[in-house]
Amino acid sequence: MPNSVTETVRPVPKIVTQIFILLSLLIATKLALVAIRHFYTPDHAVQVAYLSVLSFFAMGKFIIFAPVVPLESLNFELLFSPYELATMVVYMDTAVAFLIVYNFHMLKKVYFIGKKLERVQEDSYYLLKSSTWMYDFAILGIVLFVSFPIAGTGAVGAAFLASILGFSRLVSIFWIFIGSIIGCFGLAVGAVYFESKLKTFLESPVFFFSSIGLFVILIIFTGWKMKRMIAQQRKLDIDEKIVS
Repeated sequence: MPNSVTETVRPVPKIVTQIFILLSLLIATKLALVAIRHFYTPDHAVQVAYLSVLSFFAMGKFIIFAPVVPLESLNFELLFSPYELATMVVYMDTAVAFLIVYNFHMLKKVYFIGKKLERVQEDSYYLLKSSTWMYDFAILGIVLFVSFPIAGTGAVGAAFLASILGFSRLVSIFWIFIGSIIGCFGLAVGAVYFESKLKTFLESPVFFFSSIGLFVILIIFTGWKMKRMIAQQRKLDIDEKIVS
């Protein structure tokens, strides 16, 4: 077992690569705002910047519902459609994925956190090794993690999960991008075609608590199953070493 599973699968990126990724994202974001200002209006550029911050720190993917479900926190007229906001969130998710997967290794240098990450990576190594279908299942989990519109999930969590599991950076970014497209444009379609019932549906306590309950149950069951598979694979590896 190598000291760092992730670094075995994907070596630490060069500092030049990290700087290039950061500058590229800053330039791409600036160009996007300039393009919006040019093809739409300056007000559009200001509003998309504000909405992106609101989405990242507060509303997540639910910002896509804002054009059809009036929000008290938005005391101005929205200039974008649900599909345009979906595009904005997909870009944000992809940018966040680039930043996290190319800088994740820096967390391992932090006191206490680094050792915990090594432990989790070791468990992930045994988990993916425990079954031939676990790799595909892990990819599906990343896609669902980023597409499921619950606070605390999304590109940030999916990027950390993919990094811990040791997926290559480009593979991680690709599947986060796919999951974001599915989640964002799925919400946009729902916002457009179910506009009349959307507000009642979202404000329903049944929807809220059932969604949270289902998510918690899924997390608990998945955690229990993963612990069993990790323990079984550890025991199998120990038995193989004893025999050899």
